[in-house]
Amino acid sequence: MMKKLLITIFLTFALILIGCNSEEKQEESTPGQIVEQFLIDANEGENNKAEVYLSEEILSTSDMWGMSIKDGMNNITQAGTIKSIDITDELIGEQRAIVDLTITYKDNSAHVTTITMLKEERDWKIGFNQDVVPYKNSKDKSTDIEGIIYSYLEEAVTLEEGFKDQQQPLIELEQQEKDLYNQIIDHGMDNFEQIKTLSQEAINLIEKREAKLELEKESIYSAKQEFDKIEVYISDLETDEQIEKANALKIAMENRYNAYIELHDEYARSMELDKELYIMLQKEDIKKEEIEQQIDKVNDSYDLVSELNSRFNTLTTIYNETKRNFYDSTDLIVDY
Repeated sequence: MMKKLLITIFLTFALILIGCNSEEKQEESTPGQIVEQFLIDANEGENNKAEVYLSEEILSTSDMWGMSIKDGMNNITQAGTIKSIDITDELIGEQRAIVDLTITYKDNSAHVTTITMLKEERDWKIGFNQDVVPYKNSKDKSTDIEGIIYSYLEEAVTLEEGFKDQQQPLIELEQQEKDLYNQIIDHGMDNFEQIKTLSQEAINLIEKREAKLELEKESIYSAKQEFDKIEVYISDLETDEQIEKANALKIAMENRYNAYIELHDEYARSMELDKELYIMLQKEDIKKEEIEQQIDKVNDSYDLVSELNSRFNTLTTIYNETKRNFYDSTDLIVDY
């Protein structure tokens, strides 16, 4: 996995860094032909010929990267050792296209990747490289933009698997901590040393929960980033209905994501209040009134967590319904 990622990143660097000018025409070339010719020129070290195929998006950020042109060329071509280029698919919209391809090198190693193309005036230009989930489940190639959006939406679902994976461990850790709290209550203040030990164990469990919560947040954040990639394609959809429903989907995701952030932050606050309570319980001279006040804070926070969780679940249901409505407006064949 790491090797694939690095090759993909280096491909982007190479696209950014290749130099000067060419006056070759490409008006009638398909996106796949543009990519193929670019790679041929790059493989031969023809920097001047290669620049004509790069988008303004690439050229305008070329000074942001520290990799030299030579390094970029060597990475994409493995020092000029490309043996063959196989364009496996082209998805062509009005202003954007994606090209799936396989690059095979002389040592018979191969790299499968996807390149985004942008329409500038009448010509196709190479945009930033990104690995896109393969186009799938459409009735015909006229639904290419729908297919691209579908790919991003379903990849976002995959990225949220990390969120789901944290739910059961969090529940189990909460239950273990609750058991410790009940033991502390049963002891009262008669066995202070035991209470100290149990309180520290509870803090350790909270820290494990905090780590799980951050993994959960990273998963949701990654999914949201993937979802946000659909925005640039919405205006390219074929009908006003599709555009309207895609925009509704974008709003539904934004509402759901904001609700999750509120939920996450309050849950994190609840755990901090929990930790403060267990720290207080390790102080022999702590007053009963102080402990009761802290318990009230903890309970109030968890009540709010419960409300926010319900809101998040409701907005998740709305998001899923809105996504189905969008899919129903397209020619995509989707299993719900």
